Amino acid sequence: MHEANLNFLSLWYTSGREYGQYDGEWKMIGGADTADSIMIASEPLTRDTSTWLEAPEYSMIYADTRSGRLTVEIHYLD
Repeated sequence: MHEANLNFLSLWYTSGREYGQYDGEWKMIGGADTADSIMIASEPLTRDTSTWLEAPEYSMIYADTRSGRLTVEIHYLD
């Protein structure tokens, strides 16, 4: 099947310590060093999109905690 016949659905994620309303805006606070939460969506959900990362086409996001720290891995689908 030609790739033009396949639809790619976007997948975005952001991680941090806490998601909530801060300074009148909804956002994830805390950086990668203190992250214990992840939010995955079809598009960035906040006005500030600089903390959102898009998963590449034909991949999946795998999130886990190791030694009390959040880890996020991208796995490509063959």
